Amino acid sequence: MAPGDGVTHRLDSRDDAATRSALILEQLREANERLILAALQAQIESESAALRLSAVQRTAELDALTALPNRMLLQDRFQQAAAIAARHGTRLAVLFLDLNDFKQINDTLGHFAGDQVLRHVATTLVSSVRTADTVSRHGGDEFVVLLTDVRDRSDVTVTAEKVLTSLAAPTPHGQHVVRLAASIGISLFPDDGDTIEALTALADAAMYGSKRGGAARYLFHGDLSDAETVGAPPMIELHPRSVTLAAEVQLENERQSALMRTANEQLVLATLDARAIQTELEVANRRQMDFMAVLAHELRNPLAPMRNVSALLARIQPDDPILPRLQDIIERQVVHMARMIDDLLDVSRAQNGTLAVDKRTTELTALVADAIAICQPEMDLRQQELTCNLPSSPVYVVGDAIRLTQIFTNLLSNASKYTRNGGSLTLAMTADAPNVVVTLIDNDSAPTTDARPTIFDQFDPDVHSRAVGPGIGLTVIDELVKAHGGSVTARVRGPGCGNQLVVTLPILRRATAS
Repeated sequence: MAPGDGVTHRLDSRDDAATRSALILEQLREANERLILAALQAQIESESAALRLSAVQRTAELDALTALPNRMLLQDRFQQAAAIAARHGTRLAVLFLDLNDFKQINDTLGHFAGDQVLRHVATTLVSSVRTADTVSRHGGDEFVVLLTDVRDRSDVTVTAEKVLTSLAAPTPHGQHVVRLAASIGISLFPDDGDTIEALTALADAAMYGSKRGGAARYLFHGDLSDAETVGAPPMIELHPRSVTLAAEVQLENERQSALMRTANEQLVLATLDARAIQTELEVANRRQMDFMAVLAHELRNPLAPMRNVSALLARIQPDDPILPRLQDIIERQVVHMARMIDDLLDVSRAQNGTLAVDKRTTELTALVADAIAICQPEMDLRQQELTCNLPSSPVYVVGDAIRLTQIFTNLLSNASKYTRNGGSLTLAMTADAPNVVVTLIDNDSAPTTDARPTIFDQFDPDVHSRAVGPGIGLTVIDELVKAHGGSVTARVRGPGCGNQLVVTLPILRRATAS
């Protein structure tokens, strides 16, 4: 060797290590960008689900034309108001309002103008009552108003007269001016009934009595017995007809109520499904963010010794005897980071359906022995004892030799990480058609896994919070075993007894292998 060749070789090694480090850092940045994009996508989906749920709830409670509360929401508000009135000793009033001669507006001006008139009526009714009251569209040109905190009948009559006066005010609609008249029937809680269905039916019957009197009028259901209306002559002949109408309306309302209950049950189920989806997205997003934090911390760990070595390399001489040790540190950290990045890429390929598996007839016993040889130095550094029980005869499977070696290397490396220094591990392989089973037990580790299938999830927070690394190795094992038609399970053997991982692969009959 010519003078200076040894120095040149060491300098080239330093350049190669620096190049590999730069390549690893670039791959880390790309992997981090993919993780950030995945986290943002999960957040967007979570927010979108919340918006859809809110929209479904609003749509289910409001009338499509007027945006007033529908019957379902009116029923909910009545139940709340009735409970308050019962505690405070007050009353509620239900006003059933029907527009007089509304059909003429549709026939003369068209249904579009009729819809505009209904929206105007909705606005007028809302402005005529208090914020605590509820205006609901019952259907067609019929509206129901729920008045709360009613002390006596005079409170109701003031509101009814205000409504009739406001509707009677001339209102322009296109080239026409419309003056509206309405008939109003009134029932009281708890005097006339204690459910919104019964009170609505009685108010509806009173409304028909009011309409029989002509013009814009209102009538209390309690006045039907003597047929007295406010500002109108006696109407005794209305009472039998009103009772008949009340019974007919009561039957119709019971049928509508049954339909509403069915629709409500379907809505509740849809709402629960939407909430479940939202919860799943939120949990997935939290798990993903936790995983990213753990992964970022794990990827920073090799950088610290590499930065320290880099600083030392700038100060030492080319012939310093410590140089090979520093190069060895860089090599080991680069290999560690490259392995984590390869695992991340394999998980990404598996999820995208692009994970390549070159399946051929393969002898598995030798591959497991190779994986043991790869991981043995790591276990020796931790002073761990590995006991192996492998079959004496060949065991054949159909699989990718490189990927199968990766499975058992990750399996042994992950178990070694979890096992304390000086601990022991046991690996057993049994072949019994139709499967070959490889069982790995780390006897001296703290329990880090359980029977939950999510331990093989790269975003499982329990695994990541207890593992030395980010837990990607288990995810890679699961994906690769599935690609070979097998399965992997894990369980805690008991307090202080460590964990057990079992890999099952379909065996190839020796006759076929030969």
